[in-house]
Amino acid sequence: MWSGKMRAWLLVGLFLVLVASPFATLQCEVKSSYLIFDHYHSYDEIVNYLLYLNASYSQFVDVFAIGSSIENRTIYAAKITDESVITAKTNLLIVGYHHAREPISAELAIYFIDWLLFGTNNTVAPQLKEVAVFVVPALNVDGFNSSAVNDWQRKNSRPIDEDHDGVCDEDPPCDVNGDGFVGALYANNGTFIRWEGNDTDGDGNLDWAGGVDLNRNYSFKWNATVQSGSNDPTAEDYRGTAPFSEPETQAIRNLVQKYYFSFAVSLHSGTKLVLYPWAYTSDRARDFELLENMSARIGELVSAPHMQSANLYTSSGDFADWIYSTQGTLAFTFEVYGDSSAWHYLPGPVNDTFWQVGIKRAFSPSPEQISTVCEGWLPGLVEVLNTAAEKIHTEVNIRFYDVGQGDSEFIETSGMNVLIDGGSAQNASVLLNYLNELNITHIDLMIATHPHEDHVGGLVAVLNSIITVSQILFNNQSYSSQSYQQFLALAQNHVLSVACRGQTIPLSETAQLVILNPVQPLEFSNVNDNSVVARLDVLNVSVLFTGDAEADAEQSMLNAGLNVSSRVLKVGHHGSRTATSQQFLDAMNPSIAVISARINNTYGHPHAETIDRLLAKGVVIYGTYVSGTITMFTDGFEVNVADSPEPIIPEFPSFLWIPILMAAYSLLILLSIRLGRRRGFLLFFRVLGNS
Repeated sequence: MWSGKMRAWLLVGLFLVLVASPFATLQCEVKSSYLIFDHYHSYDEIVNYLLYLNASYSQFVDVFAIGSSIENRTIYAAKITDESVITAKTNLLIVGYHHAREPISAELAIYFIDWLLFGTNNTVAPQLKEVAVFVVPALNVDGFNSSAVNDWQRKNSRPIDEDHDGVCDEDPPCDVNGDGFVGALYANNGTFIRWEGNDTDGDGNLDWAGGVDLNRNYSFKWNATVQSGSNDPTAEDYRGTAPFSEPETQAIRNLVQKYYFSFAVSLHSGTKLVLYPWAYTSDRARDFELLENMSARIGELVSAPHMQSANLYTSSGDFADWIYSTQGTLAFTFEVYGDSSAWHYLPGPVNDTFWQVGIKRAFSPSPEQISTVCEGWLPGLVEVLNTAAEKIHTEVNIRFYDVGQGDSEFIETSGMNVLIDGGSAQNASVLLNYLNELNITHIDLMIATHPHEDHVGGLVAVLNSIITVSQILFNNQSYSSQSYQQFLALAQNHVLSVACRGQTIPLSETAQLVILNPVQPLEFSNVNDNSVVARLDVLNVSVLFTGDAEADAEQSMLNAGLNVSSRVLKVGHHGSRTATSQQFLDAMNPSIAVISARINNTYGHPHAETIDRLLAKGVVIYGTYVSGTITMFTDGFEVNVADSPEPIIPEFPSFLWIPILMAAYSLLILLSIRLGRRRGFLLFFRVLGNS
């Protein structure tokens, strides 16, 4: 319930919000309009605050339940964004209070909510126009009660019979002598003896209130061999019986499965550090440089060291590792407070023993320091927020158009739009419809990879349309086809440039095209091998557009020592066996491949050999002949494929059908002989229907 003092603050805050301009420029200094951060808020207070915001500021706040705890308390998330802006936004996830003895993490979470909405002079953060911030202030919601009894409590409240007497959680550690601390009794030689508490069942042991360490319960590397992540139920870092065994981590999993998060921050305490994946190994993550640089900026802002999590100690089932591995989310752990001087030691009940006490203040500051700690870490959260807001301006959209047996790709950046090939003249109206759906009236750069009609035929239609084109890039191939001659005639009315290996074409502040092929003068008699091959670089993500380049062109690029490594590959020559050689594929090492072809085409594209090579490499393959146009988005960190197209899977070998049918026929005959014809037939078809 709200105190009288808090109600007064609420009324004052409401008045200020009503008269203040909602989009004034923000600074990092905070003057909270609603909450007074002079004490640790109970979970009821946090929930009441969230529900109040939900009711009063629905244009910015949407509070919803994401699950329940072991003790059936509701876990809430708050989505905070400017709902009046309906364009695509970057999602940022903040999770507090994984661990019961770290209440400062929950305070920082709600402090950040307060700043987003009211900030300095009661203004709404302008970043909310471009970012949707999801905050789970407290995940281990049962911990508010369990840690009030035992200030050492870290885990959730899952009942566990830690003293093996057949009863769970009957006598947890507690403050028996009333000195404000729960002590750990040690012998002078450092051997642990027991916890302070009442041994109510007289078995000589105390039985804690739970549980499972929620930040060791996520599925990624859950059972890895690490320093922290135990299979012992009595251990403080007990990982649980299985990944996501706990309803609290299941709630986070369900939330993450519903939304794609570009950034995430997990709030903790115990020391002062900025951490990033991996936690389970000292090996560097794929985005190591990006994570390192970003955490360095954050660390400088909050005056905290930064490092890879495993450099502190290795751990399994970690939230940041899991969400990074699952979604490619750039995830950080903020350890926001630690005070080793809070530990102190008192004489024990018998000679040569002592009590260790002080964990409460070792992990969370005194109430009068809460605001100071939160203000100190606010710039770090704002840095993540600003990076998320900037991300929306770096996003690049790539469409692999379904133009039948042909190629056409369209790249949209914040700077330039690029059309690579246009399919055949027969499907030109399809291409024009695609561009019209996007309201495209101008193309900054048109690339004709080579003269074949299934690549330039549609470009002729675009050049004859109302769409204006600034620049055209081609390979300067001599070729006499009618469609290519039409293309060249129209291209003369534009800025026409010859593609040559080594060219770099800036598209935006974060995106560029690098031309890898051809060399000039052209080196191959095979028209396909003179195709323009372009690598799109968007920060850490590369996409390789190969036209119809075949093995000789691929070898030329490799011999030149060019960087062909790419996250996404537009497969060469519609998936022909003459392209995507094993050596080139190994050098590219793509995660995703797209094949542009018409279903049941006369060339047999894509060929089985190419599909097999890609699948053996673990590449996820999409085909326009299966799913139509393939659309992808990248911010330079991750690649997202829209609309869940159907990936291409290995075909069942046709030669196996004969032995399978023979075996089925033999089974039918055998059943008929042993059971009689009628019963045998019935059993056979029953088995067939259930298989």
